Amino acid sequence: MFKKLKNIFNKKSKSKKEKANPVVKIFYNRTALLLAVIVIFLFAILIRTSILMLGDSHASTVSLTTGNVTEISLAAPRGDIVAADGTLIATSEKSTSLWLVQPDLSTAQLNSQLLDISNLLAQYEISSESSLGKYFGPPETDKSTETEEISFVFKQSADKISIWQQDKDLFNMVLPENAKTKREQSRLVKEDPGEFFTWLLYDFLEIEYRAAGSSRLYTDRQAYRIMELRYLILENNWLWTKRTPIRLAKNVNEIIVAEIEGKNQRYLGVLSTAEWSRVYTPYASLMPHVLGYVGRINSNQYDVLASQGYSSSDIIGQTGVESSAERYLRGQDGLQTFDKWTGENGESYYYPGAYSVVPASGNKTILTIRPDLQQVAQEALQKNIEDLREGVLSGTEYDAPEGAVVVYNVKTGAILAMASLPDYNPDDFLMQSVDSGAAARVQGYLQDDEGKPLLNRAISENYAPGSTFKVVTSIAGLETGTITATDNNYTCLGYEEIAQIWWRCFTAPVHGHGSIPLTKAIEESCNLYFFKLGIDTGIDNISAWAKKLGYGEISGIDLPGETSGIRPSRELKRLLRTDPGDKQWFPADTAQTAIGQFDNSYTTLQMVRGLAGIISGTLQTPHVTADIIAEDGSIVREEQIVSEDLGLKQEHINLIRQGMYASTQKSKGYTSQLFRDFPVKVGVKTGTAEEGYRSSGYKINSVFTCFAPLDDPEIAIAHVVRDASYGDLSAEISYRILCEYYGIEPKEIVYDSSSAN
Repeated sequence: MFKKLKNIFNKKSKSKKEKANPVVKIFYNRTALLLAVIVIFLFAILIRTSILMLGDSHASTVSLTTGNVTEISLAAPRGDIVAADGTLIATSEKSTSLWLVQPDLSTAQLNSQLLDISNLLAQYEISSESSLGKYFGPPETDKSTETEEISFVFKQSADKISIWQQDKDLFNMVLPENAKTKREQSRLVKEDPGEFFTWLLYDFLEIEYRAAGSSRLYTDRQAYRIMELRYLILENNWLWTKRTPIRLAKNVNEIIVAEIEGKNQRYLGVLSTAEWSRVYTPYASLMPHVLGYVGRINSNQYDVLASQGYSSSDIIGQTGVESSAERYLRGQDGLQTFDKWTGENGESYYYPGAYSVVPASGNKTILTIRPDLQQVAQEALQKNIEDLREGVLSGTEYDAPEGAVVVYNVKTGAILAMASLPDYNPDDFLMQSVDSGAAARVQGYLQDDEGKPLLNRAISENYAPGSTFKVVTSIAGLETGTITATDNNYTCLGYEEIAQIWWRCFTAPVHGHGSIPLTKAIEESCNLYFFKLGIDTGIDNISAWAKKLGYGEISGIDLPGETSGIRPSRELKRLLRTDPGDKQWFPADTAQTAIGQFDNSYTTLQMVRGLAGIISGTLQTPHVTADIIAEDGSIVREEQIVSEDLGLKQEHINLIRQGMYASTQKSKGYTSQLFRDFPVKVGVKTGTAEEGYRSSGYKINSVFTCFAPLDDPEIAIAHVVRDASYGDLSAEISYRILCEYYGIEPKEIVYDSSSAN
């Protein structure tokens, strides 16, 4: 039954479908026609929309289709750096940069366009980012016209030019003796700049053609301008082939941008973006070693920082706070998109898209540096060095090639001023790409192996402390019970045998000081007293207390490049001496160590930090950065004040304070001339430190340390001038700093050499 019903149903259905065929066909035909009309209509709308998006000026000449999106990373503005009083030291300024991305042109078309770009930049005296001119180009004195032939010169040594030409990522040229194949022989290193120009012109860059009877397309000057930008592409060939934009020029004006945007068919692949550039104020030159400078990331830095989102073209802090506070100063980079459209001949057009990411500014870093104290410290150090060189102070001329000053907040460890000479101008590192004078100075900084102006001598250079170390021997003797607050006398005979060596007292060489207490020994800086105290205290105790006070230790200051110094000990002597008989520690070694000689060698920062620890009883971690502030005003990181109680007895602290204060009240010496009537009580310890050996020639360093006020110290100062004279002769540096700190008008005192201490 079921099968019969199924057959009947199938027959009826088939019969109905056969009868409906004409209608169905008409329906299908109309539907297809309607769909075709809709497709044509939508296609027309799409074409018109494309024309409107690209501008009617292109519609009549160029048929465009959409393509890829190109992105340019927009460097965020670095955070400002300001001094303790809010004075602006470093900031960022907005500017416009031009970029070049692969426009898919033939070599001839590209050359023509690059000349147009170069001429436009030259019209407004804008330099491109090409570095060809550092190696090769017209001489600086060239005054030839646009149409004349010009001569060319190499601008580096022959060795450097040869290495440059052989660079496999650039020209890949070959030395004649290494050329084995015909291809290699066509790429021989050129010693003559004219031959090199010809090789670039015809063979390597193919700006001109050697066809018989053909005339030149470009003059020499035009060809060189093309070469500059072709070299820029060559330097960044990896980016070019990936269609990643290459920076063409920085700090371009609005006229250039308008010209390029208005004639984008003439300047294919040229894009413009807003960028931020680092700018230093004139105050930066007062504190170069604290501030530091920024520069392009190098390969070693990139290997470390790539995982943190840095690119190979980023600008980062290289030294100083610019480096140590990099993670706070660096902002969040933005991203600019460009839509790519392809013309009927395959050329590429780029039009700005929307910002994918808006750049976010870095954080503001507040320094602990006071500009007023910094300026006085810098100028006073410079003046003292000049006076020593000219023999103004004592009638004797000294080399005085370098020096350093540190001004220290005893209660917090904040660095109020830090000066180092020779120095440099951080702004030169920012301007070297556009200012030949700045570029020459930067080369001088980098190549000056003797003066080392980039070295922060306050933290990176060690000096023998001389008699300033006697306060360390004093506190070691007191805290170990070798002497006490009431029983601390030793006898100085002026000339006597100690530890099997005959010694002479430097300040009382004939009759000696007699039996004197610790305070008098500090006041008079009696070597024989401290020889005896040192031997009785022992090298192990002296070394241990020096370590506890931070001598010969990394302080942890928030600046790069700190050195640890050298602190004498039995173990260190065994390591340093090569003569087996000299590896043993002798009592005479202890005697020399006790007065700041022997292997003692510390940074200026360690000297002021150690002194501050002794006269306050607390060891602070030094720092140059205070609060770090976000763009919205919130505190990202507060000033880091880290203190360690040394556990010193107050009566011991007072003894050393009194001895140092007494040094300013003597009848003789330049220090007394300056500080005897000073409105605030100041404690002082000078040092005349010998470096080298008397048998083979040695130098004397002028070392000076002080603190104020006497009863509740809040400021400490240390400074060193190498190859100078007595520590007493550099007293004026501290004097002028303390005058500025307390708002006191400095008095002019003529140094009296007859009263020298």
